[in-house]
Amino acid sequence: MHKKLLRVSEKIRQLCRDGGAAEEDPGIQQALEHLWAGQCNCPYWHGVFGGIYLFHIRAATFEHLIKAESLIDSLKHGEGAWVDVEVTDFDRDGREEVLLESDCQSLYFHPAEEGQCFECDWRKRARRVS
Repeated sequence: MHKKLLRVSEKIRQLCRDGGAAEEDPGIQQALEHLWAGQCNCPYWHGVFGGIYLFHIRAATFEHLIKAESLIDSLKHGEGAWVDVEVTDFDRDGREEVLLESDCQSLYFHPAEEGQCFECDWRKRARRVS
């Protein structure tokens, strides 16, 4: 969840930096609102406010992060169908992951872990399936 938050934040910064959208753009502002909602500390920590153990809190956080990412990607790619593939160290463990993203879903794979799919996001419903 934390690494997803970092990825979405970087996508927003990159789109603004590359000139694809202005920070004042309503789509950017809406994506930022979802990103900030996804930064609530409750699902990231063990604690008195629910912490990592309450699924509905984690699901709501992923929903905001997926909505923010979908908004940014629609600003970048437009409303039509698209597919991106990226090889990057998503979880920052020193090994590369393969990220397959489209207008419909995101699939993240660990090649070093026998090709395990560790994240599947259904963008149209803003749901993480895994």
